[in-house]
Amino acid sequence: MHRFSPNLDLSYLIGRELTFIGIDQHQLYLTLNAEILSADRRESGILDNVVMDSDVHIGIGGSWRLAAGSGSLIDESMEHADRQSYQIHLLLGLKLLSYSVASPTTLDMKFEGGFCLSIIDDSDMYESLNVDYGDTHIVV
Repeated sequence: MHRFSPNLDLSYLIGRELTFIGIDQHQLYLTLNAEILSADRRESGILDNVVMDSDVHIGIGGSWRLAAGSGSLIDESMEHADRQSYQIHLLLGLKLLSYSVASPTTLDMKFEGGFCLSIIDDSDMYESLNVDYGDTHIVV
């Protein structure tokens, strides 16, 4: 729809753990956990006065590919009737290490374990990516 800007700032995603993956008829949903901004720790180890930021919610409406560190394809978007199983769950519990705009139509997100999730903006008619974090809303 809008393509990926080369100066897209998603730095607030770095270091967050992927805690949720959801699937519906048209989109793949990811949630990256909230971070603790400050807290007091009691002698017992329990945290008090915890201040947290918000989770990051990502909706992928365009095509996507999941590759291993070797570059081999693990999973990708396809018609539900053509799919035997999903493998995207391999990212659950992993932290996002980096991201890069590989081209105006491709955003690469690198996770622990060498996994790379590529999000492809392949539609001029529909949104390919939504990122919601607090008051920040990004639509591609």
